[in-house]
Amino acid sequence: MIEDLSKEITALEGEVTEVTNRGEKEFARTPDKRFTKGVYVEITFKAPPLKPNALVERTRLNPAVNRVLTQCID
Repeated sequence: MIEDLSKEITALEGEVTEVTNRGEKEFARTPDKRFTKGVYVEITFKAPPLKPNALVERTRLNPAVNRVLTQCID
């Protein structure tokens, strides 16, 4: 899954600079009782200004991705 996300970032003209696997953790709240925990991954990347929004839209459509948080670091 991490490799797939890295490929998505590269496809959006981005460059992955760091990948940190934060491990498996239980969700505080879950809309589906089948998915009570997940693997948390932090990916630091550089991309043109509008590309992070496009990445969120692509991952939103992926059923293997439960939640996405993007932050801009200047």
